[in-house]
Amino acid sequence: MSSENVKKAILLGLLMVFLLAIWAFVLHEPSPPGPTLTEKRPSDADQRTSTVFENEREWLERLAALRRVGRGYIYRDRGVRDPMVPLVSGGKTLRKVYKPRMKTPKFHLSGVIWDRRAPVAIINGLPLRENEVIEGARLLKIKRDSVILLLGSKELILKLSSN
Repeated sequence: MSSENVKKAILLGLLMVFLLAIWAFVLHEPSPPGPTLTEKRPSDADQRTSTVFENEREWLERLAALRRVGRGYIYRDRGVRDPMVPLVSGGKTLRKVYKPRMKTPKFHLSGVIWDRRAPVAIINGLPLRENEVIEGARLLKIKRDSVILLLGSKELILKLSSN
């Protein structure tokens, strides 16, 4: 090893020792004034622990009292119904809820202006191109004599009428 490398290694070692000393000095916290290890004072943690145990004992006593009551428990309604009694009794089922059907709007295809690139359909008197919407229905496809509309999840096919 050359003398220059030895000097660099020594200098690096001294620099590391110096940095460790500064780091230890900065991070050193003086011990707070107060009781030493030989003194024993009741701490807040001890008091909280005893409170927790008292609360746990109380909780266990209440749980045991509830178990003693068991099935002989009588609900005192104080003017309201017992929440444990089923609303429907005697094996009856709830009545079916009526869902009104969505009324399908009336569509009338009165004409098709045919062009391979951009056909136009005349529905309810309005000119429409593919993917345009009329009364909640999307115009999917325009053919020479019919169109396909998508209303919700249903496809409607309108044919060109002769009148």
